[in-house]
Amino acid sequence: RRNGDLVEAYGNVRFTYEGYEVHARTARGNLRSRVFVLEGDVKIRGKDQTAEGRRVIADFRNRTLHYFQGAGSVGSALTYGRLLSDVYLRGDSGGGTRRQQTAVNSSVTTCDLPHPHFDFASKHADVIPGKRAILRDTRVRLFGRTLLTVPRLWIPLDERRERNTPEIGQSPDEGYFVRTKWPTPVGREDVFTARVDAYTKLGAGLGAVAE
Repeated sequence: RRNGDLVEAYGNVRFTYEGYEVHARTARGNLRSRVFVLEGDVKIRGKDQTAEGRRVIADFRNRTLHYFQGAGSVGSALTYGRLLSDVYLRGDSGGGTRRQQTAVNSSVTTCDLPHPHFDFASKHADVIPGKRAILRDTRVRLFGRTLLTVPRLWIPLDERRERNTPEIGQSPDEGYFVRTKWPTPVGREDVFTARVDAYTKLGAGLGAVAE
């Protein structure tokens, strides 16, 4: 149904708009402002950005997606080579633009499995592609088990810095492993870097360095 710039659609709604593929049960939008309210099993996929959830507010003009009880992702191309896969966020609410994503009561990971091998569960997460990810009140989890709890976790995504994203693999002697470094700002310039490694055959390894 259309009335001027206002459009509404109900049922198994599917459409393509401004480079996004949209699936939802209901859609209400304004063709002038290009803002749409989508509800019911919403899935939106763009070139470098996705969102899904019970309800999604999409501003197609500014390429902003906000989801409720759902998830979103930022494409790996936006991290300038610092990540090998997309950044996935899931939470009570969240979203943003290609330049910044936030999530509340969230899970953040680069693992694309339905049940990620590892994730960072935090009360609030900010991810700025190419710059940094800041997680507050964070639990670092591996295979669903909490390895470490920190009040504030800062992960640089700047291409000029040394890689700090988790290294995951398998070897005959170590089994499956996750090697991680978690730098945290202390004061204005100092950085405290915690190192936690987990091996299915060797157990956990802990370390730290102040720079």
